[in-house]
Amino acid sequence: MSKQRGFTLIELMISSLIGLILMGGIMNLFITTNRSATLSDAIAQNQETGRFAMEYLTKFIRRAGYKENSQIEMPPIFTSFSGSPSITCGAGDEAEACSVNDLDPLEDEDIILGDRLGISYEVTNDTTRSCTGQVLPIIANFYYVDVFWVVGDENSDNYQDLVCRTYDTQAGAWLGNAAVSIINHVERFEFQVGLASDAQQQNTARYVNLTTAEATASYSLLVRSIRIAILTTSQDNNSPNKVQSKQQARTYSLLDAESFTTSTDDRALRAIFMNTIELTNLIETVRFNNI
Repeated sequence: MSKQRGFTLIELMISSLIGLILMGGIMNLFITTNRSATLSDAIAQNQETGRFAMEYLTKFIRRAGYKENSQIEMPPIFTSFSGSPSITCGAGDEAEACSVNDLDPLEDEDIILGDRLGISYEVTNDTTRSCTGQVLPIIANFYYVDVFWVVGDENSDNYQDLVCRTYDTQAGAWLGNAAVSIINHVERFEFQVGLASDAQQQNTARYVNLTTAEATASYSLLVRSIRIAILTTSQDNNSPNKVQSKQQARTYSLLDAESFTTSTDDRALRAIFMNTIELTNLIETVRFNNI
């Protein structure tokens, strides 16, 4: 009869230890791979959000100051309206059409995060669409204003939207019942105004915030470009199973805006996107006047 042999206790303990080491290595590799994939998804989300927001904003901001009727008194950046009905920034629902630098909360729960930008333009054909996608009718001697801002809910860390709304200066009223969300997970929106050194110059000499621009005499005649900046954030920022960055407070600055710091519980991945948009309509007007 042949002698049967098994494993000794020491051999079993050594093999178990080796197995645990291998399993630990595999688990660590799995966790690292999962976190890398989550980080890649978050980066892709931010890039997609930023590219789309920049492309969208650039498309509509380029219309600033467009008009064929030279008799229309139209500021390229809408800050007030002296026609009928008149609009004074700082009072009433219609005042929300005005561009404002670093807004305070408008309502108890919904707050504006950063600046609000109103772009004025004349509609000269029946195919022009507003920032909300609505076909705009032609109105003689008047113009429309597309207004952009970021709205957030102070009771929720996961609700930030870049929104837009269109204002009819003839009717003195908004088109539509509410602002339309363009893209989610945009936390801040800031802009600066590019001013020429004088009304005959085509090139931008300096960039200032709206408050400084309005303090400049006849600043509407000096506007040549607009610089914008947005801060995007990834979606699964508070999920412990989808850690995208270290759990720590971070400070961000956009253009001239006051820096703000995120909470220490926030794991979101963020990215800043900037673009400078030349206002061709205004530059061509200056070039034509100089001929």
